[in-house]
Amino acid sequence: DNDELVFTNNPNIIEKEAIKHYQNTGKHEDSTIYNSVDELPSPWNDIYNPDLCNIDVNHWAALNQDITIFDLISTLQNCSNNKAPGPSQITYEDLKHLHESVIKILTQIFNKCLQLDLIPSKWRDALLFPIPKPHDWDSKLTNTRPITLLETTRKLM
Repeated sequence: DNDELVFTNNPNIIEKEAIKHYQNTGKHEDSTIYNSVDELPSPWNDIYNPDLCNIDVNHWAALNQDITIFDLISTLQNCSNNKAPGPSQITYEDLKHLHESVIKILTQIFNKCLQLDLIPSKWRDALLFPIPKPHDWDSKLTNTRPITLLETTRKLM
């Protein structure tokens, strides 16, 4: 019986069941797969397929500019302290204390990532924690909500 409640402290089984649960959270069995924005039904097509003729070309130019050291330092200054880090455990506080020469290198890495349309594989890692909902969780993953901690450098980029 698939609805049978089974308790285990085997980390491999727990990991497998948690992955299965969170991969299926929010999925619908009758989900249609769309291959392009044009296939989306209205109003979604209108939302995701804007009239590009009405977009100011200066906005595109600004999006294609390199990140500057000033941009990075300014963004870092606006990042909140005491935020939970991702798998590397690098925090915004850590990054705020980097020497200017390291900030310069990090800026170069960010720009290269954007130019090549690549993100380092370790920056794609994340930590997922099941947080109990405001009622008894009764040892069921369905009574939790996920929180995902992304790599700080990826969020900063």
